[in-house]
Amino acid sequence: MTEYLQMMRRKLRYRAWHMGTRELDLLCGQYADAFLDIMDEQNLRDFTTMLKIPDRDLQDIFLSVEFPVSLPEKAQGHEDMLKKIHQWHHGS
Repeated sequence: MTEYLQMMRRKLRYRAWHMGTRELDLLCGQYADAFLDIMDEQNLRDFTTMLKIPDRDLQDIFLSVEFPVSLPEKAQGHEDMLKKIHQWHHGS
């Protein structure tokens, strides 16, 4: 299982650093570098599906001053992970 999780982490780290825009690469990549190694399998799966949210929506969420009250439809169900990342970047 450990080998499988390490492979997941490598793939996720790469994906997080290659999102499509430099801003999103920094937002997701820095978070991945800081937390992937301590995530359990469920958190890794949550991070994987969260990365499938359209880039524009992710960027809007992460760059907003306060965590959005309403999220785009494709971001529904990912509130916990999105909030963790948002708070980490904003130092809350």
